[in-house]
Order: sequence, then structure tokens, then C-alpha cells
Amino acid sequence: MVISYLTLIVLIISLYVQYKRYSIKMILHPSTYFLFMWIVSLISFILYYNTSLKVVYTEKYLLELFHFVLFTGICFMIWGHKNAFRIKQSSINLELHIPKQVFTVFTIIFFTSSAFNLYKTGLNVAANRAMVNSNLFDQVSAGGNKGILDLIQEVILMLGLPFIIYGGWVIGTRYIKKNAKIEIIYFLPFITDVMNTISDGGRALIITSFLFFFIGFFMGFFTIPTSLKDYYTTFKPLLKYILGVIIIFSLYSGFVSSERSKLETGKSNSQYISALLNHYPKLEPISGILEYLVFHYQGYQWRRDESYDQELEWGQNTFAFITNYNVPVISQLSGVSVSLYNLFNLKYFDTVKGTMEAKKKDRMGFSITATVFIYMVKDFGYYGTFIITFLFVGFTQKLFERLFLHKNKSFWSIIFYIAVYKLWTMTFFSHHLSGVWFNSFLYPIFIIEFINYYLKKKAILKL
Repeated sequence: MVISYLTLIVLIISLYVQYKRYSIKMILHPSTYFLFMWIVSLISFILYYNTSLKVVYTEKYLLELFHFVLFTGICFMIWGHKNAFRIKQSSINLELHIPKQVFTVFTIIFFTSSAFNLYKTGLNVAANRAMVNSNLFDQVSAGGNKGILDLIQEVILMLGLPFIIYGGWVIGTRYIKKNAKIEIIYFLPFITDVMNTISDGGRALIITSFLFFFIGFFMGFFTIPTSLKDYYTTFKPLLKYILGVIIIFSLYSGFVSSERSKLETGKSNSQYISALLNHYPKLEPISGILEYLVFHYQGYQWRRDESYDQELEWGQNTFAFITNYNVPVISQLSGVSVSLYNLFNLKYFDTVKGTMEAKKKDRMGFSITATVFIYMVKDFGYYGTFIITFLFVGFTQKLFERLFLHKNKSFWSIIFYIAVYKLWTMTFFSHHLSGVWFNSFLYPIFIIEFINYYLKKKAILKL
């Protein structure tokens, strides 16, 4: 399809523009992830388009998706020229803090628990994934309510997010100094999250964990003022480790695909990988990730009309992370969700229930990724999606500029930057923006900053 090549060219140009604007500091711009992943995704689509596997079902919907992705690439080129030179010359003024004792104790507990759980579940990734999905479906069918103890446990586990970022930040600040000691304890939150994902039979969240560690590292890396040349020189040795992570993830992704295929069909290779290898046998080492990168094209076409009304819903799905935010404790004690969603009787499409419904009706690819653009169309329509995308790219740009051009004294200072970075990862590996995902940022960061405030106040009182 010509539009796929055109979109690929625009995204490559956009990535080059970001590099010219920010040099090595483009690493921390959310557009870098978005553009890189969609470039690889488009290459995967073009490869699959030339195989026997059917990837075009409803051409108008596929064209619609290409339009959105292409336009997003253009938006990244439009925004961001104003402060590019200042960012090139600036370092990051950021101060993050987690008390060493708190960090060490929780990290060891989380790591030990995760290692034991991985040992118990083993690498039966397909069976583990099926069990996790089954438990999730049962929970949703039962009403989805959680008790106080379940909530407390869930919130404690959420601490993994600031711990991963903080661990990366500490390592980054010490790595750039060259002679500072880097302790292995700061790697453990990231490793713990990876083990949890493997225990659950997943793979996408490994990329998410790596990205949080990655941005934490480079927020620390850029705290030391130096020349761009010195940044490049110090960064260069890291390339082999980044490449190693990509290769390991690709091999693991292929392993997951093979195990799931064995469970579902009894065959080692899924129809996707078989079709790809029949035409491009040399791509076998990366066949798993290429398979994963093509799912959402079909998913968008299959999911586009399912369970949707013609009436626009004006952000009730896209911004459900705000409207569906529950007031903690009170919601659990009352048994009723205290949220804008309930108070104003707003619409909300539950992705888990949607998947369950699609499964019951035996729809094609009932659980397949469909990208977030499908929700934006549902809320704002075809033309409205362009407007929202343009504005959201602008908001993303402002947060990126703030990271480099303002003093950031705590996790609170960067919470929206981190959340928006996650949103851009969700445009690809997840098919929804809705739900209460922002809780996983708000609760743990509140806990960490409360601990910091309490210890600081206690120390002042002692004086």
C-alpha cells in the first residue's frame, strides 16, 4: 500500500528532525519512542503485506489508522522548534529522593518475592497468561470490587514505578560522573518488574519497565552539565547494552509466541510467523517481535465498529483515567465507586468486558491490540482525532521543555511528564487509554513524597 510507504517516510523525517533539534537529548522526548516503534511497525506491516497472511480486511479503516499515525509524525515536526537551542545547551535540574533504607528494604522484599514467584510459575508463559486472563475475567464478572487489604497490597506493589525510575536516575547520575560507584541494588526494581511480567506470561510490560528505567537513567545522565560531545562519548559504550536488551526481548517475544501457539494450535509457529518465514526465512531471530508489531493493524480493523455507537462520546473514554478515578478507602468501605464516572453517570467502555464479549461472540482476534486511536475516534470522530492529537503533541512538547528548562525538585515535578510518556507507549502496545491507570502514578508517588516530607520534618524538629 502506497500510504504505508508515505507514512514510513514521514516518520523517518520526523525522527531526523528531532535529532537535529535536540541532538542526543532527543532520547528523553516521548516522540523518539513513538516514532521509532511505529517505523519498525510499518516495516513489519510492509513485510507481512507481501506474504500470504491477510492483513487488510477493511481498507478504509486501515487508511484511517495510517492517516492518524502520519499526522502525529507531522505534529512532532510542527511543535518544538521554539526552545530547541536552549534545550541543546541545558542540563536537567532534577532532585529525586527515596530514603536509602526504605528503598533497600522494599527493593529486597519485592525482588525476593518476585524471584520466588517466577521459580514457582516457571517459564510456562502461555499457561500463566491464560490463568492471569481467566482470573481477571472472573474478577470483572464478580463486580471487580476490591477489599481494603487487596487495595493496600496493590498500592504497595505500585511502588515499583517510582523505584524503577529512581534506580535508573541514581545509576545515570553516577555513570556520567565516571568514577562513582554503581550499586546493584538500583538495578533490582527494573529486574523485579521484568520477572513479574514473565511470571504473568506477558511481554509488552517488559518494554514499559525498560522505558521507565531508561528515562530515569537519562534524567540522571543529563543532570551533569557538559558538552554534547562529552555526552556522546560517555553514551557510546551503552549502545551494546541497549542492543543486547533489544535482542533478548526479541528472542523472548519469539519464545512467548511459540509457547502460545503450542497451547492454542499444537504447532510451534503461529500462522503469523509461519507466513513471515515462508517469505523471509532469514528474519527468524526477530520474527517474534515482527509478529507482535503487526497485530494492531488487524486489531484496528476488527475492533473499529464493534461495541460502538454512532454517537460521539466526547472524551468519556479517552479521559476515563480522570473520570473513573476512585476516591481510595471511601470507595472500598462504601462498596460504591466514588468517582466522576458514577456521580454523573458517564459512559465508559471497559476493555476487559469488551474482550470477554468479543470472546463469547467468537470474533476474530478478540484480544488483539488495536491502538489508542480507536478510542479517540469513538470520542471525537475522524476529524476530531486530528485536533486532539495536535493539542496532545503540543502538551507533550511543553512537558519535555519543562524537564530541561525548569528546576524539578521531586517526583511531583515530573509526574505528568512520566504519565504522558506512558501514554505515548500505550499508543502502540496497548489498545486503551481508559481505566484507572493514573492511580499507579498518583498513589506511589504520594507515598514516597509523604515519607520524604515526614522524615524531613522529623529531622528539622530534632534540630
